[in-house]
Amino acid sequence: DVQLQRLERGQERIAALVPHTVQGVGVVRYNAYEGVGGDQSFSLALVDAVGHGAVVTGLHSGDEVRVYAKPLENWRSTYSLSADEQRALAEARGTIGTGAAP
Repeated sequence: DVQLQRLERGQERIAALVPHTVQGVGVVRYNAYEGVGGDQSFSLALVDAVGHGAVVTGLHSGDEVRVYAKPLENWRSTYSLSADEQRALAEARGTIGTGAAP
């Protein structure tokens, strides 16, 4: 049946895309600087099933926020990851395949 074949091809295309979608999300909030409370700084990791994605960090210092993005390939970045960024990445990795919504 032609309609069934079209549906099967569509399903195959979708299945090929799924590994490249965001499947893991990790967020860590913290105080980046002495005297700045409220856990307003953050590190956010967004990854696919094989560890490609990015870590985005926002550092709040009271009167300004600096935002940095570090690309990821195979769970590693060409840039050094802080301890908080590593925690966010570990959290993201732990959500893959658990059914937890990203």
